[in-house]
Amino acid sequence: MLANNFIVSLFKSFGLHLFIGVGLVASVTLSPDEKPKPVAPAVQPVKAVSVDTNKLTEQVNKIRATKAKKQAAERKRVEDLEARANRAANKRKNQETKIKDLNKKTRQSQAEKRRADAAAAKAKAKQKRETQLANKAADETKKQLRQKAAADKAAADAKKRKIDAEKAEKKAEADRQAKAKKLKEDKARKAREARLRREQELMLQQQMAQEQAARDKAHNQQVLGEVEKFKALIMQRIKQGMRRDETMRGKSCRVNVKLAFNGLVTRVKVLGGDPQVCDAAKASIYKLDKVPMSKDRAVFDELKDINLTFEPEV
Repeated sequence: MLANNFIVSLFKSFGLHLFIGVGLVASVTLSPDEKPKPVAPAVQPVKAVSVDTNKLTEQVNKIRATKAKKQAAERKRVEDLEARANRAANKRKNQETKIKDLNKKTRQSQAEKRRADAAAAKAKAKQKRETQLANKAADETKKQLRQKAAADKAAADAKKRKIDAEKAEKKAEADRQAKAKKLKEDKARKAREARLRREQELMLQQQMAQEQAARDKAHNQQVLGEVEKFKALIMQRIKQGMRRDETMRGKSCRVNVKLAFNGLVTRVKVLGGDPQVCDAAKASIYKLDKVPMSKDRAVFDELKDINLTFEPEV
């Protein structure tokens, strides 16, 4: 495109110079027979002057020589321009050829690049497939190895569990036997200890019973003594207030007396005897209101409900 513009500009310049040259030649080229037309004076008339033909011819020759020289220079310039235009056209053609060659090489390079890219893509796809197959094979191998490892571990765990179970069973049996033996020994020991405790308790009970019997006996004796003592005091108090006369000689009365803990007489009941003696005994008892009483509960228990026999002495 740049080469075409250059050629067009060159031809435009050449045509312009050619037109100017033709105009110059036309302006100075006159036939010898032609004479310049007289110009009418603008203000004052000019006097006619005679022209020297030799000088005019010399002048015309000079003009022609100058014109020829200019034409030769112009032809040379045009030739130079044409040569330059040819060189430019050749250069442009060479450039176009180079560009075509370059485009061809570029297309070839692009085609080769496409082929190379296609080959690379094919190789890459192949490598990808091979890698996928290799990865799949590796994954399968890993899976098989994991499965084998899991199976081996499961077998080892099962074997270990079996061994542990056997050990645990043996230990449990040994523990059961040891426990049974210990239970038997503990049972025998506890039986001995229980028998010994029973014997000791029996001995202690017997000893305590003996001591309690001795204490009870002593207490009973003491109680009986206290009972007899307070019974005698009660009889004495009743007899002191009892009415007596000769008609009662040799007669008696048996009565039941119930007493409170403080010695208060709560009831008197005649059990049998001479009515006169019984009336005198009852009157004496009610007159007392209270009788001497021991603070010992055991003594009171013996005295709270007593039977008394009265035989008045006259």
